[in-house]
Amino acid sequence: MSSDRIRDEDHNVIILSEAGKPIFARRGSETEIAGQCGLIQAIRTATLGNEAFGLGEIQCVQSNNLCLVFMAVGSITLVSIVKGAHGIIETEAFCRLQLEYLYAQLIFTVTNQVQLILQQNPGYDVRSTMS
Repeated sequence: MSSDRIRDEDHNVIILSEAGKPIFARRGSETEIAGQCGLIQAIRTATLGNEAFGLGEIQCVQSNNLCLVFMAVGSITLVSIVKGAHGIIETEAFCRLQLEYLYAQLIFTVTNQVQLILQQNPGYDVRSTMS
């Protein structure tokens, strides 16, 4: 494998509800995903709740070898997590495009009613709808 390609285990996608409940994760155990969803929700809440920043919804967080790309659509948040041993390999724009395709697939699978359900009951477990 060449060094310019992301290994499969270095890329994860998580979909969660506004309440922080996991809807879908590409990889990871229930316990790992629940912890990651809690962290993601804390990051979103910290940026949204801080009037001093005035930045609105968070879009991306990057460090030396980690990139988190956020996409919020209604009551659903999609997050792409990319780890690269030699720095960020996939661009923010490419990760955002992947999240757009994933959202379209989610809506195709469970219909647009999922947004209405989550707005009325943020704690609803959408995973049961997807099976």
